Amino acid sequence: MAPPNTRSRAKQPSTALRDLFRPYAIPPSTLHEAVQEAAMQVGWTPPSQAKKSAAGKKSGVKRKARAEIRRYFVKVAFGRLKPAYQMQPFSDHSIDALEVEYRKLLAESLAEAEPAASAESRAEGLRRLRSAAPFKADRETLIKDMKRIGIRSRRRKQQSG
Repeated sequence: MAPPNTRSRAKQPSTALRDLFRPYAIPPSTLHEAVQEAAMQVGWTPPSQAKKSAAGKKSGVKRKARAEIRRYFVKVAFGRLKPAYQMQPFSDHSIDALEVEYRKLLAESLAEAEPAASAESRAEGLRRLRSAAPFKADRETLIKDMKRIGIRSRRRKQQSG
């Protein structure tokens, strides 16, 4: 009979060793606490924390991409506004006009994406699209997006002096 493979067993930590690294809200002994603290000082992160961190980074990347898509649509919608609205982009009337133009642009893009769809399904699709993460935009979000894009009022007050 061949001797058992000691290499494969060496890779698997014993249950007692695994217990030392198991996350506890309140460590059961000072040994548990000391081992975990020493491991964290050299860069070890608990598996549960590593998963949360990875999920948070992934979520942040997705949110950033969605915001960039939305800002593109805001920029195009702002470009379609009348010059009077573009002169004072942060007035209530301009924001109202931008909201209307933004929704028209979303409807047009949906119609281009699904040309054979019926009017009812397009209306349903538009409602779902407006409530979806990248295109969900209230007045404050539109204002923040315009600032982020770099849109400024063209009517500047003259400074004295």
